[in-house]
Amino acid sequence: MKIFYSYCGDGEGLEYARKGKQLCKQMEIEAWIWEVDGSSAEWLKSDITNNVDLSDAMITIVTQGTETSEPQKQEWSLADSLGKINCSLRKKGLNNL
Repeated sequence: MKIFYSYCGDGEGLEYARKGKQLCKQMEIEAWIWEVDGSSAEWLKSDITNNVDLSDAMITIVTQGTETSEPQKQEWSLADSLGKINCSLRKKGLNNL
């Protein structure tokens, strides 16, 4: 099984995705996250697309920036078009999202 973590690049989302990836590793589940490097290069989009395609499911980390994150919305759309399971984890206190 492979899990793709989708998160908003607001810094906080990456922290939660890293924790999730570590938990997956402890359970011997493969997980993939994009480590923020400030790049918007085409190879990155291809890498994300490839990893969504190869994943069995997506876990969406919902943080304050999620509501306006176009890249994150594109990941959800891709996962949906590929028939991937997509569940979300919401940061405590974000009742309006």
